[in-house]
Amino acid sequence: MGKLLDRFSNYIGQLTHAEKHVLYYIDGHVEQAKQLSLTAMAEKNNVSTTTIIRMCHKLGLEGFSELKYILKTIDDQAIPVGENTIERYKADMNQTLDSLERKHVEEISS
Repeated sequence: MGKLLDRFSNYIGQLTHAEKHVLYYIDGHVEQAKQLSLTAMAEKNNVSTTTIIRMCHKLGLEGFSELKYILKTIDDQAIPVGENTIERYKADMNQTLDSLERKHVEEISS
């Protein structure tokens, strides 16, 4: 899986076929997707702009602009050479824990 699919893997089951198609397209063409507007992205995938907005909401995002921000910063999330790897893992772990929903944690732990 690509970086985008890894990030949103918990939400893929909630997406419609068309929404998954868009997400898979973006994941496979990140550099091109960074440059596309909402309308251009919809045309490229033969879906409506509403489909893309709904996909963003189902992924837990406020909208398309937040998705674009994630796309532009996705490469910045790689561990730079010389950075303290343990500190990076701690930060990643905290980010992961913050993204968990309490009800899911309670279901798993009971």
